[in-house]
Amino acid sequence: NLADLSSEGPALLNGSISTTGYQAYNGTVTLGGETTLDSAGNVSFGNTVDGAEQLNVQSGGAVSFFAALGGTTPLQGLNLASAAAVTALGTVAIDGTGGTGAGLRIGAGVNNVNIAQPGSTITNASLSGLLLAGNSTGSSLGGFTITNSGSHGIEAAGGDYTGSTVANSTVTASAGDGLHAANVTGLTASTIRSAANSKAGIRVAGTSANVTISDSLVGLAANGTAAQPNLGQGIVVSAATSTTLQGNTISGNTFYGIVVTGAAGSTTITGNRIGLGSGGT
Repeated sequence: NLADLSSEGPALLNGSISTTGYQAYNGTVTLGGETTLDSAGNVSFGNTVDGAEQLNVQSGGAVSFFAALGGTTPLQGLNLASAAAVTALGTVAIDGTGGTGAGLRIGAGVNNVNIAQPGSTITNASLSGLLLAGNSTGSSLGGFTITNSGSHGIEAAGGDYTGSTVANSTVTASAGDGLHAANVTGLTASTIRSAANSKAGIRVAGTSANVTISDSLVGLAANGTAAQPNLGQGIVVSAATSTTLQGNTISGNTFYGIVVTGAAGSTTITGNRIGLGSGGT
C-alpha cells in the first residue's frame, strides 16, 4: 500500500515491493535475493544494479536504467514483465547459472524497448538467452553476446513486432536455434552473427510475415573467413510469408545454407553469399 517510493542511498533489495505510484532508486542497488518491483507508475534506477539474483519489473509507466546492470556481478535474470517503455543507457550483463527462465525477457505487449548498448552479455540462460514474449513494436535490441543458452539464443514468440529490430549481436552455443522467430510479424534482424548453435543458425517459421534477415554472418567465426558451423541449416524459412533474406553470408554450416520449405510464400533472397567468406573468397 505504498504510494510513491524514492530511495536516495544504496539499496539492498529482496522480495516484493508494490506501489500505487512511482519507484525511484537513485543510489546503487544490490539484489540480495529474487526481487519483484510492482509499480503503477514509472520505475527508475539512477545508478548501477548488481547481484546474482533475478529481477522482475512490472510497471504501468516507463522503466529506465541509467547505469550498468550487472557490471560488477551479473544478474541471474531480468524479466521486464510489463511497461509502457524501457530504456537502458548502460550495458547489461546476465549470467543465468542456477536460474530457471530466460536470461532477458521482454514481456508480451512491452513496446518501445531500447536496450542496445555494445558490450552487453547474456550467458548460461536456462531457456532462451533473449526472449521477446510477444507483441513488442518500435523496439531496438542489440549489442549482445549471447552464449550457452538452454533453448534458443534469441527467441521472438508470436506477435506484432512492427518497427522492431534485433541487431549487432553474436549468438553461439545455444541448445536450439541461434535466432528463432515463430508466428511473428514485422521483425527485422540485422548484423547478427549466429554460429556453433545446436540447430539452425536462423529460423523463421509458422505464420510469420514480413520478417527481414539482413547483413548477418551465419556459420562463420567473427573474422568472416573461418567456419564455425551451426549443426543444422544456416537459415530456414518454414511456412512463413514475405520473408526477405538480404546481404547475408551463410557458410560452413552442417547442412544447407538456405532452406525455404513448408509452403513458404513470397520469399525474397537477394545479395547473399553462400559458401564463401564475408570478403567473397
